[in-house]
Amino acid sequence: LLTEPVGASSRTLADVLSYNRWRLSMMGVQPGETFNYGVITTKPYGTYMTFFNPEASGRFAWRFASDLPAEKFAGPLTLVDLTGQIGPRDEIQVSHLQPFESRIGKNAIVFLRTDYSKKHRPAEPAQSYYTNSPTLSREAAEWLVGKGIKTIGADVRTLDPTYAGRSVDYDIRQIFNQAGILVVEDLANLDQVTGRHNYAITGLPLGIRGVTGGPARVFVIDRNSPTDFVDATHPLEYYPNKVTSEYPFVPPTTERPLNELGDYPNPQPGRIEPRETMNLVARQTRLIPFNIYDEERGYIGQEMYIQYGHGTTTHIEGAYFDPWGRHMIPDEILRRYVRMPADRLVGPGVLIDLSDWIGPGMLIEEEHIRDADPGVREGDIVFVKTQLTESYFYGQTSLDLTSGFSAEATKWLVEKKIRALALDSPSNERSEPLASGGMRYTSNKYHYLLHRNDIPIMDEGTKFRNLRKKRFIAAIMALPVSHQSGFPAHALAIEDWEE
Repeated sequence: LLTEPVGASSRTLADVLSYNRWRLSMMGVQPGETFNYGVITTKPYGTYMTFFNPEASGRFAWRFASDLPAEKFAGPLTLVDLTGQIGPRDEIQVSHLQPFESRIGKNAIVFLRTDYSKKHRPAEPAQSYYTNSPTLSREAAEWLVGKGIKTIGADVRTLDPTYAGRSVDYDIRQIFNQAGILVVEDLANLDQVTGRHNYAITGLPLGIRGVTGGPARVFVIDRNSPTDFVDATHPLEYYPNKVTSEYPFVPPTTERPLNELGDYPNPQPGRIEPRETMNLVARQTRLIPFNIYDEERGYIGQEMYIQYGHGTTTHIEGAYFDPWGRHMIPDEILRRYVRMPADRLVGPGVLIDLSDWIGPGMLIEEEHIRDADPGVREGDIVFVKTQLTESYFYGQTSLDLTSGFSAEATKWLVEKKIRALALDSPSNERSEPLASGGMRYTSNKYHYLLHRNDIPIMDEGTKFRNLRKKRFIAAIMALPVSHQSGFPAHALAIEDWEE
């Protein structure tokens, strides 16, 4: 097993865990099919979650974060305000929590607000952010476990004293995880949560089987008005090599003279992947566990490097780049999609069910959508159900057989001024011309018609079959990174059964 040493003569814990790499390649030589890849740790320099319970047994046991059912990620929020009581290096005790006991009930999502992150989080990763972090006492953790909560979160870098550089004989996260409780740390913007923001939604964008946690996306919403929400997530930056361009993608330039080899005259990403291998390349995924070993204190813990591709998981795409202006993307839209805008990710959802009509390779016409329309409104996140991801492609998505929208159907969505489009199929655009053997040829013209109208597209959603209502609250928890053509995402639909 890989070992990452930390200590005075090597890298710090902050150096190791903040590693976040980004790169690009082209699918064939056609501009427009530029895919991103990344490597990130399970506790990056941002908001993250942890769930690992190796002792769990049973056919449907929750061992890893990716095993957790949907209801574990959403629910009513109890905000425990400890500002003015807890400062750097302090330990949160049972006595701090007891005044809130009446509000901490079974299956509660509990967020601890200390404002440590707001006041003391440096712009760049620093070991002091760990060593000065408030932590949670063992007795307080066991007290919360006894209350039967389902999630504990805090705006501190680490609740675990070991990761803060203190020697203890227990693991705070393990205490919670063994009780089936999800742990979310380094939350942001809890000072913006008001009384009306009473429902928390936590997403695991890289929900890869076997993962013990990873970067999280957290929204705290007003269930009566879901577009009124707080993004309780720190944005992720790339380390050690930051990416700061004002556009999602800027083609590199060459300084080589014309009589030398190099990227010239192809100033796109230098790496070109064969289009025949698109289905494999886009989904390249690997989990690399590693032990953290401190020079003085010995073994600290075990984490993972998560290697992911454009299509590793459900993902959401927005305006990325516009080669030679061929797609007519407004400048303000390109700049807006350096990161996936949060206001496109949460809102009222609506289901258009085409599963009895649309199969592999079929064209979705305007008549299909219009006839199945349950009443799409401006600002809706539109879920289009075909069940292609699960019925045909589960585990091995095949882009060459995806269904796709016609020009008229795409224009219908644009005219409705929807917030986002969510699909349980590999793409909104089928191959033109039709192909086989893993190939897909497309100009992406329907992608960009949506993108230039500020409509992102979520591909490869799953479990749309579980939706029982036509309207619900939708949240697409996109990985809070920047400069990507496809952002890994975890999507939830929250149906109201209290009517």
